[in-house]
Amino acid sequence: MSLSQSDIPQDILSAVTTLDVKLLKILLLNKRKGTATLLVTGERTNSKAVLKCISRDSPDVEKRRFENEIKFYCSYSGPKMSPEYISSGYTYLMLEYVDSITLREKISVYLKPSTTSIDKWGVLSFLEKQAYEIVNYYSSLLSLSEGKISNIEEATSDLLSIYGKLAMSGPFTTERSTLAKLISKTLYLLTRLNVKRRLGKLLRSNEELLKTGLTHHDLHLDNILVANSTNRVVIIDYATCQSSGLIIHDLVYYISTMLTLLEPRTDLKDAFVSLLMDKTKLFPIEFSKVVDLAVLFHQIGKSNSRFNSEASLGMIISEYLRFAIKILTVRG
Repeated sequence: MSLSQSDIPQDILSAVTTLDVKLLKILLLNKRKGTATLLVTGERTNSKAVLKCISRDSPDVEKRRFENEIKFYCSYSGPKMSPEYISSGYTYLMLEYVDSITLREKISVYLKPSTTSIDKWGVLSFLEKQAYEIVNYYSSLLSLSEGKISNIEEATSDLLSIYGKLAMSGPFTTERSTLAKLISKTLYLLTRLNVKRRLGKLLRSNEELLKTGLTHHDLHLDNILVANSTNRVVIIDYATCQSSGLIIHDLVYYISTMLTLLEPRTDLKDAFVSLLMDKTKLFPIEFSKVVDLAVLFHQIGKSNSRFNSEASLGMIISEYLRFAIKILTVRG
């Protein structure tokens, strides 16, 4: 559905006028949340920027998320992969505009049936480049970390929330049938306790995984942008970020959603796992354990057609049966 200026809440339009910018395009509009992401240009400079706005009538939870993102841009001074901050106010946040597509869109191009062997090596090269940037960034966050989550139950619940997202949620632009949704929910309910036990056991025996620091806390492939001209990797949407979160949370979510997207091309998926394992020397913790967690979590993502967008219903049912049997028969 195409959007026009008349769809934008009046108080957000007033903010655009006050800021002396010209509206070029509505990038995202959520009427329920009372939020808008706009592409604007300065009336005097003609430079493009992204303007995120929130209505004064937005739910309190959305206002807190908006304030949290502004706080990140205004106060965090550590390593960043985010767009450059320009300015902010009570109801707006203006950021650098990056001409880009999402990482999910970028990878999906290579999953089309017309993909050739030349494309395979091209995507492997790209996968290695973006993985290196993200892994190296989180390696620096882990190296700077001076704290740990002391409560294993808390850390287990934190990671288990990813497992729930992979089963029950999905990218904003995707949808699935009622039957497909029921399959994912059933698989989640069947396997949740077993996975929880395995998580607790892993964390108790690998305390270095409990390091805390800046976490995005929603690092799926639609929150990672790839610049069209340079392939620069940019992370967006810091509404749920935490200054002292479990750092491996982001890595597990990023890797598991990437593996799930690559599922139709097992050659690419296996190659991605291999190149991740090659990066273990970059890490101040046992990175192979992080990859193992992501591989486990992506099994449930395969049964969710919103993440596994190339999957047929038959493939979803097959993955459901295979994973349910495996997780319920292997002791954690």
